[in-house]
Amino acid sequence: MVVLLIEVKIIQKPLTSLKVLHKKHYLYTMNWYVYMLECADGTLYTGITNDIEARIAKHNSGKGAKYTRARLPVQLKTFWDYPDKVAAAKAEYAFKQLSKEEKLKLIAANIR
Repeated sequence: MVVLLIEVKIIQKPLTSLKVLHKKHYLYTMNWYVYMLECADGTLYTGITNDIEARIAKHNSGKGAKYTRARLPVQLKTFWDYPDKVAAAKAEYAFKQLSKEEKLKLIAANIR
């Protein structure tokens, strides 16, 4: 796990600034994952999360992504870990540009 230390100067700021600081701390202090699911209809879904087990459970409960709600149950096929949310989001975008055949090859090879 990568943890970035950020020097924080204590300055009186509005509450919204504190929320932004907390959000930035959250984005950069935990691992994020890009995951691929296979839906019941055979389609693939790609997403990002910082807790894979909880996210899969949310998908299967019908409270996940709109795409997967009508294609339950879903099954985790593979995942890749990234040091922060920004890196995971960029990787998710790249994976979503691939064809289904290319995604299946990645799943089969489990390339990380």
